[in-house]
Amino acid sequence: MKKIILKNNKIELILINVGASIYDFKYKGRSLVKQASSLNNYYENTEYIGSTVAPMAGRYNINGEIILHSARDTFHNKDFMITKQDEKCVEFSYKYLKVTYTIQNDGFRIDFKATPASKIPLNITNHSYFCLDDKYDVNTHSALIKSNYMSLKNENALAIGIIGNNINRIDFNKTKVDDYYYFSEDNTFELLSNCSNITLKVTTSYPGVVLYTYNQPIDASNKYSAIAVECQYPPNTIIMDNNYSEYIEYLVRG
Repeated sequence: MKKIILKNNKIELILINVGASIYDFKYKGRSLVKQASSLNNYYENTEYIGSTVAPMAGRYNINGEIILHSARDTFHNKDFMITKQDEKCVEFSYKYLKVTYTIQNDGFRIDFKATPASKIPLNITNHSYFCLDDKYDVNTHSALIKSNYMSLKNENALAIGIIGNNINRIDFNKTKVDDYYYFSEDNTFELLSNCSNITLKVTTSYPGVVLYTYNQPIDASNKYSAIAVECQYPPNTIIMDNNYSEYIEYLVRG
């Protein structure tokens, strides 16, 4: 396992090559993300903490089998190679996927580039869990997100359609979530803590985001302790679009 540190006078981004994962992200010395209990746990990482989820993030019904985050074909716990590195940037590579992290003034950027040999469905995300204060409690957090629609789910938590929501703000002390929100404008949202007054601003090229308040952790003591932010295409799009060839054209990027 290899650890890489990118930093400036405001932030420190600590990465590991296993899963091209974010191990830690510090803003002015304060850690803002959840970590696995040990480095070795990233080789299993059944909760996908900080990892690159590929090729397919989300929950899908494939030929009657419910698949979560690519199941056995997942990249999130594999050894990526470090193919480029300087003081501000590092590129990880595994098979046809390149993941590039670049630090900026007070944040960082993630770029995914996939060049598979043939057309395949892709929906790649980073699966970091954020907590912006020392409480480790989502009840101190809220999200500012402009969304007019969200995924409609069935009893198996599979997205089966779209419903209206007209949301501008989510207060996590009032509601816990594991939902996909379509952006109504800007492809931007903010996560806030009312304790630390830190705001995490996220901008993405994806049309929406899954927000997950850690409702069902393996360790019950971690329940509602952080918020997973998963920018991606709508989960289960294969079924929702009912046209696999168009879905491939939509998701594959060369």
